[in-house]
Amino acid sequence: MKSSRENLREVWRQRVAESRNCAEGVAEYCKQSGIKRSTLGYWDAQFRSKSIGRPRKISDFVPVSVVNETTDLPDPKWLAQFAAELIRGIR
Repeated sequence: MKSSRENLREVWRQRVAESRNCAEGVAEYCKQSGIKRSTLGYWDAQFRSKSIGRPRKISDFVPVSVVNETTDLPDPKWLAQFAAELIRGIR
């Protein structure tokens, strides 16, 4: 069970994340939510500091696993010919 302090942090972490994603901007988010801009700024700074930790940023990258590794490389002559044909085709 989370403590009231952890619950408070989670609520503010969510508000900070929502304010960052608000299309109208942080000031408008605060106005619509009835939150003082300075209070939101305080919590944003707290999450940016190392004492509480940053909110997780969702990455555009996904983990990738290589399923079938191969050590066989193509024939160097074939690769050179392929590259030459590719370059000619681009021009």
